[in-house]
Amino acid sequence: QHCARHYYRKWNAVDAAIAAHAAHVVLEPDGTGLGADTYVVIWDPSIQQVVGLNGSGRSSRSLSFEQLRELLDPTRQFLPGYGPLSVAVPGTVDVWQELHNRYATLPLAELLEPAIKYAEEGFPWLPVIASKMQNSYNTLLNNIDDVTSGGAFPHAILAR
Repeated sequence: QHCARHYYRKWNAVDAAIAAHAAHVVLEPDGTGLGADTYVVIWDPSIQQVVGLNGSGRSSRSLSFEQLRELLDPTRQFLPGYGPLSVAVPGTVDVWQELHNRYATLPLAELLEPAIKYAEEGFPWLPVIASKMQNSYNTLLNNIDDVTSGGAFPHAILAR
């Protein structure tokens, strides 16, 4: 609905897409979280070409492959599915910023307002989303040693 309101106010489709995607990140975090990858294919009228934006997660610049191998159990053939060694630097926010810089008409802060409002004030989850989030929570608990330091979560500071 928020996306449609943007569009009907004569705001452009990129404005609406950024706003809708940001709201989706909050409303359905298991579907597309802020730490997810984002890919965009868009027609760029200024160059009369289709442009692709690759927001795939990148590995940490400060951790070499050799260092990663030293941190892993030598018998392991794959990266762990959970924990800090499986984390990539997410590309979603970078794609939003790139889209905004190239094509949007409204301030990014204005496009993110609805998502921020949902995050701060809350919203009802559909039963299917609540079930998925419960499963994610259970997965976290089942892998607690991979995602914590001795069973304790690192201290987090809320950034504003």
